[in-house]
Amino acid sequence: MTLPRIDDPEAFLEAVYRVVLAIPPGRVMSYGGVAAAMGTRAARQVGAIMARQGHDLPWWRVLRADGTLPVHLNEVALEHWEAEGTALRRLGGHPRPTKTAFVTRVETVFEEHPAADAKPPGTKA
Repeated sequence: MTLPRIDDPEAFLEAVYRVVLAIPPGRVMSYGGVAAAMGTRAARQVGAIMARQGHDLPWWRVLRADGTLPVHLNEVALEHWEAEGTALRRLGGHPRPTKTAFVTRVETVFEEHPAADAKPPGTKA
């Protein structure tokens, strides 16, 4: 699979799912981090997908850049974080994953778009 284009909603949705499913248990990633792993800066679109269709995914592993979730999700997320051994801290009485829990890269099955001037494999420069 190649990196998705934001104007291809089906491919973009599939890419969000692939990245989120690749986040290891006990680790978290920001919406922007998920977007970056897909080769885009579309963090808001990632957030929209997670809000509307992410209930089948490990949604507690995808957070806002400041490490928070919507307040109404904190209790359920805490159960998942504790079960997975996510490193946590408390700020304002609410648990948040620590900076060390964040990952910036995950193993995905995306292929990079080849550079326009790239030579096919096996050819000499």
